[in-house]
Amino acid sequence: MKEGAEKILKAVKRRKHRASVEKFLAASNKKLEALSQGLQDLHACRDKLQVEEHPGETGPEDRQVHMDVVSLSDVEVQIPDIALMASELPFRVYADELDEEDPELDLNIGISPSDCVCPISLTHMILGLEDYPASSDTSSHSILPESAADTKDSEPAMETTNPSNLENVVVPAEEISIEPEVSTEGNMAASISVDAPMSLQDFRCCAVLGKGRFGKVLLTEHLKTKRMFALKAIKKAYLDTPLEVRSLMSERNALQLASQTHHPFLVNLVASFQNDHHVFFVMEYSAGGDLKSLLMRAKCVFPAELATFYAACVVLGLKFLHKHEIIYRDIKLANIVLDQDGYARITDFGICKEGIGYGARTRTVCGTLEYVAPEILRGRSYTRSVDWWSFGVLFYTMLVGKTPFAGDDQHQIQHNILTSVIRFPLSISVLALLILKNLLNRNPAERLGAGRNGASDVKRQLIFRETNWKKMKARKVRPPFIPTIHGPEDIRNFTQSRPCGDPVLTPPRRSHIRTDHFDDFDWNAEGAE
Repeated sequence: MKEGAEKILKAVKRRKHRASVEKFLAASNKKLEALSQGLQDLHACRDKLQVEEHPGETGPEDRQVHMDVVSLSDVEVQIPDIALMASELPFRVYADELDEEDPELDLNIGISPSDCVCPISLTHMILGLEDYPASSDTSSHSILPESAADTKDSEPAMETTNPSNLENVVVPAEEISIEPEVSTEGNMAASISVDAPMSLQDFRCCAVLGKGRFGKVLLTEHLKTKRMFALKAIKKAYLDTPLEVRSLMSERNALQLASQTHHPFLVNLVASFQNDHHVFFVMEYSAGGDLKSLLMRAKCVFPAELATFYAACVVLGLKFLHKHEIIYRDIKLANIVLDQDGYARITDFGICKEGIGYGARTRTVCGTLEYVAPEILRGRSYTRSVDWWSFGVLFYTMLVGKTPFAGDDQHQIQHNILTSVIRFPLSISVLALLILKNLLNRNPAERLGAGRNGASDVKRQLIFRETNWKKMKARKVRPPFIPTIHGPEDIRNFTQSRPCGDPVLTPPRRSHIRTDHFDDFDWNAEGAE
């Protein structure tokens, strides 16, 4: 720190800049001292919790240690707000931040983010969401400078995880296919000829990927191009209210927007059409399956590198949606799918809502219970920050293997979301703990991502310190895991605990259908061949 400050002082010529550097150095030293003291207190707490050796034991190998679940608030360990403190550390100075009169300023001055990493030593601890002091300015959750989150071109891309490391996580190592080059081609939204209106007769239905109350998602082959697509079929008879029709059109518009911009982390729409009984979405087929199925097959947790990679993909997807004033409202494992190259993409926009920009509110109670933010359960109006709460639940689940608010029934789950503390196992790093604590903040105004900067504040967290965001967006970062796909009709990556039935569409039981609701539904991707 001292050497870095001296280099800056030598390079900076303006008096006011030198004074700023000196002031910053003094403040940083104080905060580093506070951090050091806090970590010492944490380790002291750890030592007190260790069970002493019993008489007659021969050594550490024979020691039987019992670690009770403890609350940091109970043992009165004072940990400073590391998130706020680290945001002011000079990890790196980027060229776009320099004064034009000081071009010789060293670009690699400061503290490496890795210097702040320390493992959690408690086998199992409970952190109350309100135990930490929270700032009313959500930008204080930022860790890296804003330019660091968006301009890390000089940083190396994330390396591919050795397949053998995933042996007990997803599939046997010998079955993992890793190609020499990661495909950077966009989507397949422009790969179907649309010389004539599309119809169900243009497709061969191969298998059922999933089904719900209102319809099914089928794996289909486009007969003319022989390409595989996911076909979502929704029964018109169940869309009999203006609210349901608006929800359908919002889903179509969100998918259409993703397709028009070829967004790499949102499933793109190829076309939408209808017949007498159904409306259809023709979407890209993500053959790698969904994260829920992947975690079920893993029967454990995702490695931290893999979970962080998937989280980064979701952050970029949410950033795009929020930028276009779309609140998603259903982030969960089942709605994140992997394409054949191993990138995670958000799918199923069935309950998204348009027109929700920064500060805008809505009141509809919706979502998947274990991922729903507490303000929704309380029946209050809410902002797009509910997406960041759900993202926190998703990230936690990938790292721990279960949701943080799991319960025996819906009542207990709701109670846990509203009042319970969160248990963090030993495997959670301090950096993961910090971002999860800030995401799972019951005060929506103080929640990470709730500020005007939104996703940019999330991207600046230390857990993403190795993520090259520009290369991620360009799909130039090799995914840590490449799914195994045995042919175009292989759906084993989507296999759930129970079969989804035959790939056929049944007519609805309700006979009355308002066809005028769907006059503007049909759409084809522009630029199609």
